[in-house]
Amino acid sequence: MVVFMSNNVSVVIPVYNGEAFNARVMQSVLNHSINPFEVIEVNDGSKYGTVEQLLAFEGKIRVMTIPNGRVSNATNLGIKASTGDLVVF
Repeated sequence: MVVFMSNNVSVVIPVYNGEAFNARVMQSVLNHSINPFEVIEVNDGSKYGTVEQLLAFEGKIRVMTIPNGRVSNATNLGIKASTGDLVVF
């Protein structure tokens, strides 16, 4: 069993056209019993309703919008932007 002594956790979520599930993912992360230090959603060039959904979480998460560069690029940029002691995806 691993026990973390810090609640300083950054959650990085890359998304591309994830309007079908994105709101549920965000609500799930925000409903955890241990609140993350920060939630970074990296919008990887979404074209449909994803950006509009993210506005509902304004002030609770940090959104980075980048041109589409694939999931690994979005994840790496989210890691670089994170300030927590631990990073989870």
